[in-house]
Amino acid sequence: MKAVLLDRDGVINALVYHKEAGIIDAPFKRSQFKLLPRVPKAIRMLNDLGLRVAIVSNQPGIAKGHMKPDMLKAFERCYVIGDGIPDLLAGSRAGCRTIFIGRWKCEICQFTEAPHVRPAFVAKDLWEAAQLIRSEMAGTGQVASSPNCLVAQA
Repeated sequence: MKAVLLDRDGVINALVYHKEAGIIDAPFKRSQFKLLPRVPKAIRMLNDLGLRVAIVSNQPGIAKGHMKPDMLKAFERCYVIGDGIPDLLAGSRAGCRTIFIGRWKCEICQFTEAPHVRPAFVAKDLWEAAQLIRSEMAGTGQVASSPNCLVAQA
């Protein structure tokens, strides 16, 4: 079964500023959850490619008691799309192709020197990540190689 595993916070939904705690974190209440632009369209594209899509998360809010843990499912072959180093590590350890969502900066590069941390691709959002997966699956040759600090800064 081919699948795409999506990190939740920062990939499919916006982060929230919690004024009472003075932190930017995951939404703690349902009313705070806001999908990012083009997320449903990107997920639909992935489904149309025959990929199952699941949302996974390392949810620090669970450890802090803000929410209850969700069940995670294992897949034989998948992509992990995330916006942080822990997402890349989890994807790599699970044997998945990884896509980093966000701006690739040298501050991040310094933590991804090891090959098992380096993402296969970098995308600005989930829509772009879905297009990268579509290109890779179609074998169009339009997919860029693994990110390079010097190239990604240009």
